[in-house]
Amino acid sequence: MTDLINHPPHYAGVPGIKGECIEYTRQMSFTLGNAFKYVWRAGSKGDAAEDLRKALWYITDAGLNGQGPIRDVPLIADGAAPMTRRRYVLGCIARGDLYKASVLIRDLSEHPEHLDKEMS
Repeated sequence: MTDLINHPPHYAGVPGIKGECIEYTRQMSFTLGNAFKYVWRAGSKGDAAEDLRKALWYITDAGLNGQGPIRDVPLIADGAAPMTRRRYVLGCIARGDLYKASVLIRDLSEHPEHLDKEMS
């Protein structure tokens, strides 16, 4: 049986990144943690484009309010997995590269079907 309280499947894993979403967001500000969370779960819980627009809102809010990362949050990557757009954006947020993350999320919100495609 799925544990929707302690380990919801939409926060359980992203191909190429080890661990659960909360293990990373605990190390971020509230605002950036929410952006990270919405990119992480996009397409797994509801509409992917809507989750990406929410992530973009949080990144914009962080930028407007001078909220950078608390610290660089290293993603524990599985080197055997391909670098997808989702994984790349999560890395941008974790590093605090909000400009690059916002540009990519804006594009992905228009084309959510590209979220898990390999970077070219």
